[in-house]
Amino acid sequence: MKKIFSNKYIVYSLFVIGGVFLGWLFFHSSHTSNDKHSQVMQESKAAIWTCAMHPQIRMDAPGKCPICGMELIPVFRGDGDKIIVDEKTRETIGIKSIKAAYMNLSKKIRLPGRVANDNDLYIAQQEYLTSYKNLEKIRNNYSKGEELERFEKILQSSALRLKLLGFDEREITKLQNADSPDMNLIYPDKKAYVIAEIYENDLYLVKIGQKVMGTTPAFPSDIFNGIIRAIELALNQETRSAKARIEFDNTGNKLRLEMFITLEINIDMGKHLAVPKNALIDTGIRKVVYIDLGNGRYKMTEVKTGFAASDHIQILSGINEGDKIVTEGNFLLDSQSTMTGGSSLLYGSSEEIKKDENKPLHKH
Repeated sequence: MKKIFSNKYIVYSLFVIGGVFLGWLFFHSSHTSNDKHSQVMQESKAAIWTCAMHPQIRMDAPGKCPICGMELIPVFRGDGDKIIVDEKTRETIGIKSIKAAYMNLSKKIRLPGRVANDNDLYIAQQEYLTSYKNLEKIRNNYSKGEELERFEKILQSSALRLKLLGFDEREITKLQNADSPDMNLIYPDKKAYVIAEIYENDLYLVKIGQKVMGTTPAFPSDIFNGIIRAIELALNQETRSAKARIEFDNTGNKLRLEMFITLEINIDMGKHLAVPKNALIDTGIRKVVYIDLGNGRYKMTEVKTGFAASDHIQILSGINEGDKIVTEGNFLLDSQSTMTGGSSLLYGSSEEIKKDENKPLHKH
């Protein structure tokens, strides 16, 4: 009986000791795992806490924005030249991306105009027609020598004046078939001429022969259709613009002298690699976009741009077709990159400081 009790005691003791050992082993393993997890979490903690609405706010711990009261969001440390943002922060910031693609681009130019009494052009046309008819008479009379040369020079001078007023050779040749100057230049009837100022940065886009749509407050439901007939060669030094003459259909005689009209020119720019305008950050020194690399990783890339279309901007270099480009939340990514020591500089000021630091001191 004692022997059986002794054996049971030994077995029970071994069971207790084994349980204590397993419990210690589990606790130690769990404690070690928690320590490692805590260390990983500590390493991934935010470097700075900021506000989605006010990225200039920088805190060392979570809390609320002192300006708007919103909960602060973490700014995570980067991975080399990349920014890493967790899923919750991406949702808070509202980061969205779109693929860069080749697309047909168009540009819309809006500008003011007025129905003009164009005496200068009327007189220039009259002089040219008179010179042209006189020269034709001389030629038909088989005149030669100095008289013919003199009339040819008069015609050349008249043509030059028309060119200075913006007419090309095609429009001048067309005028030769007219019996008289265009009366609509000084008194709108079935046609009306509108004067508009084409600004210097749009001159390369606007051409003679392009179609123009016009609207006026006097007839808000009507759309007037016109065509550009002339663009002056010289710029106005004060406005940095060139005067364009646009011929409008004036059926119904609604367009009157000195009436204001809003003009719209839609220009087909062709197919180009482009991104939405809001994807671009212009620092003043350079232009950058953020490439979405996936899994919350983003990389700033400098790009070279071309023309700006209605909603997109042409990309000449820096990214490729199919690259995912951040279109929303990119300005906050930019501020995060700056705060964590990145190279993205929204206003270019830090870049200027870095450049200035490298300049040698002036010595006398």
